[in-house]
Amino acid sequence: MRPSVLLLLFSIVLLPGPASAQPEPPPAKTAILFIGDGVDDHQLTLGRNYLRGAAGTLVFEGLERRATARVLTVREDDPRHQEYVADSASGGTALS
Repeated sequence: MRPSVLLLLFSIVLLPGPASAQPEPPPAKTAILFIGDGVDDHQLTLGRNYLRGAAGTLVFEGLERRATARVLTVREDDPRHQEYVADSASGGTALS
């Protein structure tokens, strides 16, 4: 066997493990839910471009988890027809 292959094999076998294994963080006890009432991607893009420029990012865009929800509001007297203006109550109910 070639010396370089032997050296590689020995170095793999003899490599120590991680110097200090980081303990897994405990699960979160609370969660904070940010609800952007009436905020859509258009408004976020406008705010991002105004505050940070086209290549910038907003702070919450770097959060570990992010989700969006779409709320469809229908007329009470005829649920086959959509209401194009949702209010905070229907949006909050959908998110809860």
